[in-house]
Amino acid sequence: LPVVEPQFRLHPRRAESPLDRDLVFGVSERVDAQGNVVAPVSDDELEFLASKLKMLAVENVALCFLHSNKNRENLEKTKRFLEQQGLKVFVTSSSVEDEKSRWWTSILAAYLQPFYEQSQQQLRETLPENLRELPIEISTASGFSSSEELFPMNSLFGEIAHLKSQLKSKLDGVGYITHFGLEDFYSFDLEDPASQIWNSPYGKVAMTVPGTRPLKLQPTAVIESNFWGVPAVTSRTVGFEPGPMCLGRGLRPTLLDVLFLTGELNSVSFLNSYFNEKSMPRIRESLIAMCEDPNKELTTRDVINSTLELAMRQILIELDGQKKNVFIGPLASFFKQKLRKLEPNLKIDVLDENTELPLAALLDSTATEAEL
Repeated sequence: LPVVEPQFRLHPRRAESPLDRDLVFGVSERVDAQGNVVAPVSDDELEFLASKLKMLAVENVALCFLHSNKNRENLEKTKRFLEQQGLKVFVTSSSVEDEKSRWWTSILAAYLQPFYEQSQQQLRETLPENLRELPIEISTASGFSSSEELFPMNSLFGEIAHLKSQLKSKLDGVGYITHFGLEDFYSFDLEDPASQIWNSPYGKVAMTVPGTRPLKLQPTAVIESNFWGVPAVTSRTVGFEPGPMCLGRGLRPTLLDVLFLTGELNSVSFLNSYFNEKSMPRIRESLIAMCEDPNKELTTRDVINSTLELAMRQILIELDGQKKNVFIGPLASFFKQKLRKLEPNLKIDVLDENTELPLAALLDSTATEAEL
């Protein structure tokens, strides 16, 4: 499990496990490191386990057996038995050697399944009636899969993998891409192979993940007063719960709020209906209040320019060493313009300033109405 704080400490504190220890059970089975069944799983023990799970009203079960990647006999027998009892059982088919990473795949899938099914139902309800009964295929890191057969975890990075495959077929000789979206900023090399391990907040998870690198600067990064008493973008993010102040729910200004004040977000047409114009004075007041030097009378424009310049210099540091940069995403043109002012010799191309990962526009132009 990860330590609570990323900074170096003499005595690091470990984060509490998200698992409820009262819902963790063991069975007397054993497979050795060579894949030999040393102790088969007992039917009597499985019946006792099933009765406990029913008594606790458990619906989803994650099976995590040692060395099950070498021999799945005990694992499959337990899975069949519990499924016959009406339980949903999650196991991973990964052959990764790291035991914990395979276990986390099954555990997180068991936790995510109810939310995944609810989201899938909500998606169907938004479709026209004549499309609701059609099968839904969801993009994964390995391609498109039927939503009924999909492991919930596999959908996490599907849009990134699909974007990489689309760009690779269109770009020749360009390997490094930086995506400036509304939810996150990240870079990736089109030639980098997919990884079989995801470094999640809970630890390593065995699953196919396209190689990406998140930028230190993120769209929902919180703005706070720095050491010199001026507003600056931090590495902490608020996400969209509660989100930026410009959407009417946030309490602390973020990078998106600064872009909202400059009018840069107006070009993202589908966001206009979500903006709360009444939040503008609150955002301005919050930024001005961070200026701690009483000898300087700064205007809102001064604070915005200073904050953006610090943010752009942070991105320049991360782009250092790249001969050519290709920017994509709805904010790509804005960042190209700002970075060029600081570094006129920086080579930047904007592939498609309207590209945003979740949009169906990323599909081939030949996609049918049902696929969309």
